[in-house]
Amino acid sequence: MKNKLYWFFYGNLINFSALSASAVYAEISLYQQKNTEIYATVNGTLGMFHSNKGYIPETENQKYNWQEGYVQYGLGINKKIANEGTVYAKTSLVTAVTLGDGDAGGYTDGSESATKIEDAYIGWKSGNIFPILGEDGLDISYGRQNLCLGDGFLICADAPNLGNAPAFPKQYHHDGGGTYYLAGHRNFKDTAILKLAKNKPISLSLFTFKSNNPIQMYARFTGTNLNYQYNKHHLEFTYLQNNSLDHYLATPETLGTNAFREKMKVYSLHGTSNLNLQNALFSFEYAYQNKKNSDTANAWYIKTGYIFSNLKWEPSIFVRYSRFSENWDNLFVGAAEYGTWFQGEVAYNYSGPFNNNTQISTVGLNFSPKENLSFGAIFYKFDTLNKVDAPNLSGKELDIYGVWNINEKLMLSPVLAFYKPEDDDTNNGLQNGNHKLNFYYSIILSYSF
Repeated sequence: MKNKLYWFFYGNLINFSALSASAVYAEISLYQQKNTEIYATVNGTLGMFHSNKGYIPETENQKYNWQEGYVQYGLGINKKIANEGTVYAKTSLVTAVTLGDGDAGGYTDGSESATKIEDAYIGWKSGNIFPILGEDGLDISYGRQNLCLGDGFLICADAPNLGNAPAFPKQYHHDGGGTYYLAGHRNFKDTAILKLAKNKPISLSLFTFKSNNPIQMYARFTGTNLNYQYNKHHLEFTYLQNNSLDHYLATPETLGTNAFREKMKVYSLHGTSNLNLQNALFSFEYAYQNKKNSDTANAWYIKTGYIFSNLKWEPSIFVRYSRFSENWDNLFVGAAEYGTWFQGEVAYNYSGPFNNNTQISTVGLNFSPKENLSFGAIFYKFDTLNKVDAPNLSGKELDIYGVWNINEKLMLSPVLAFYKPEDDDTNNGLQNGNHKLNFYYSIILSYSF
């Protein structure tokens, strides 16, 4: 059997809090005239976490209690230039800290704190210069910013946020304050993005970006994204190509299949539709990775959901099946809500599987008693595809969550998780000590000033 550490990190490379991904950052107007606006943004997120079990290779079983927090603060400007569009720019810093025992997966040790640049970009929007493209139909930006495609299946953050990670060699440690779960840092270091006809039925984006993250081997990608949107029907084609990476960091012993990213090409087709059925949603994605130095890989999913809008609390349900081949590179996956691509609060973030060498069956149920309050439950069944040369990361998980938007600025979200793996770390699994049920909880508080 291959080294267990290899398989532990075989795709366990991306974490991005769903709440952080969907947070709305309020703009505080500082100066405004007819053609000029200067604004500030200040927002913060705190999280408390507990896990009864640990998932750090070759360590004793223990309980983990840790805290994560960050504050992001910055300035932005929008400047209209007569009939020549709008110039915009933004810069911001993030102060992040991780306390306590560090997380249960060994990505932080609880001693991290740092202040780093987050946003630093400039751009131009065309206004009505090109009527055929629509208003602001040409949008060009450059600098340090985020890039998110579709529902985050391929790209939505330059994560994960490692700190003084006891489970990783020191060359992968990152001096950013930790916040592994909350992902205080998520922007790519060096981007250039061109958007064409973004408000038209057919739109196109061209982009290049470079990671600022050692766990991502500082990889650079270029790509294009073609969108078709008509009413409730959406079809999206994405092409990505790796241009460079740090070969010193591309070690299979730590990064597994992700280490074979050099000159990889990725093709993806993503679609959503209601099929003309009110309150229904259908979506799918198929992605294929052609690798220069390794076997090809693919990942795909199908999902259907329905909202019972005529019932009290407007219950909604979704069912999804997803499959990730043994050599799948998880890239820069992201999420916009609970249960999207961080499939299982414990399973995805700490214990595995990590959207790799697995098939996952998911059922979710949500209720909305009030416009500002929702709660629900998501059940996952994980089945490892190859159990011969890799750990058996099969298992089951139930997550119960709530999202309470207390007011326009303050949000509170608790999560309870119950995770049961098939095997522990002494029997080809990863959970330390035994394969008994693990209890996990988190409480997230977010505030936009």
